[in-house]
Amino acid sequence: VDLSKGASNLLNYPQAAGNTRFAEDKFSFDIKFLISNANNGPGSADRFYIEGFSLGAQTAGYAGSYLKVDYNLILGRITGT
Repeated sequence: VDLSKGASNLLNYPQAAGNTRFAEDKFSFDIKFLISNANNGPGSADRFYIEGFSLGAQTAGYAGSYLKVDYNLILGRITGT
């Protein structure tokens, strides 16, 4: 996922940080779609590994939390730096 456009306005950091929630919604939807359409079904969620840096790490964490709370899907690994 490319967050460069939403995070490029570093002069307005609060807006860039707020954009991570928008990106998380799209990102979570895409992951859920891939899991739902995989041959292994919901059990394939543990094969996903998300890695993010800075605001991307926030987005990765939000996406993992959203998938767990709303869909009971637990991703294999999330790394944020």
